[in-house]
Amino acid sequence: MAVSSSINGIAIATLDGRITHANNAFLRIFGIPRLEEIINKSLAMLDARGHQGHTMGDMMQGMLERGEWTEEMVVHRNDGTRSFIYCIGNLVRDSRGAPVAIMLSLVDITERVEAEQEIRIKNTAIEAAINSIFIFDKNDRLIYANRSFLSWFGATDLEDMQQKHMDLFWLIADSITPRVSEINWILHQNGRWNGEIRTQVPGRDAGFFQCSATLVRDRGGDPLCIICVLMETTGQKTIEKILKTVYEKLQEAVEFMPDPTFIIGRERRVIAWNRAMEVLSGVKREEVLGSDRYADALAFLQGAMPILVDILGDSAHDLARAYPLVRKFGDSIYVEAKIPASKGRNEKFLWAKATPLFDGEGNIIGAIESFRDISEWKKARESLLIPWYTGQSAFADHGASREGDGN
Repeated sequence: MAVSSSINGIAIATLDGRITHANNAFLRIFGIPRLEEIINKSLAMLDARGHQGHTMGDMMQGMLERGEWTEEMVVHRNDGTRSFIYCIGNLVRDSRGAPVAIMLSLVDITERVEAEQEIRIKNTAIEAAINSIFIFDKNDRLIYANRSFLSWFGATDLEDMQQKHMDLFWLIADSITPRVSEINWILHQNGRWNGEIRTQVPGRDAGFFQCSATLVRDRGGDPLCIICVLMETTGQKTIEKILKTVYEKLQEAVEFMPDPTFIIGRERRVIAWNRAMEVLSGVKREEVLGSDRYADALAFLQGAMPILVDILGDSAHDLARAYPLVRKFGDSIYVEAKIPASKGRNEKFLWAKATPLFDGEGNIIGAIESFRDISEWKKARESLLIPWYTGQSAFADHGASREGDGN
């Protein structure tokens, strides 16, 4: 009765490995529906393998030689699923100590193994993260730090960090803006704090970090630890500062350009929209500066020509296929099109050009597009071509006069 009702899988076999009894838990572990399917069958037929590649046959041999065997094994069922078991094998002896049977006891450890694997995967991901991740317990003791965090201090491992580098860490913590005390107050009120922090360590340049801190509580609601994630943004801050200066200079330069011109930054937001562009589009700069809605401001094009800054990255082949009127020369693209008349606007011919903007390292930081009204030039050109198309006009009349004079 005890064997049948046990939550552990139990099987009894003869010394040559033929199964004489197995309880329901044993059958479930191997995915066997009925006991009759394995009675008098060899234990070796069961598909289970240990970490060293040991089979059930190896286990039987080991028990006969040593009297016992223990190993973690993987069971592969017929339906394709698998389970992890901790297997204990013993020889059953009679009153004189002679072996009479083999007994297996199996503990299903699938949940534990899968949980350990999940933890191992997460730990590996955290260790390999580019961002710095560290954990302090409720007594302000550092209990975990990933490689990114340790490398910032030149520490080899957690113990090295705890013993040799904590003075520098607390020095940095004391220089943080906003103050650590302010962050802690919000953290204990809301359980989370996200924001940018600035540090100033003597002998070093100021550093900027995007910080995410989370307060972890135990089941009773008491503080357990604080998990912090830091992403350094110092380089990004420097780039943003340089870009701001570049954009401001571009905006000043564009303002004096006679052609309608606008500029978008690398985030595809408008950073310049000159007065000539206001006149052409009818849209004030205040309506578009800082936004990515420049397409709405260019609605007057009525689809007669594409917005060139949006297709700068297309290859010449793709441009030729999708936009036959667009021409590419070097990094720039050009187009000429007739813009139909609309309410309050006359029909006009526009020429447009777009060019990407690069930083000193060749990275694209934006794009500039200019327009030019060539309507008058078009009319003048067409008027010059009319005689050649008709084959008459001035030359025909002159020839007729000469013929009449001859008569």
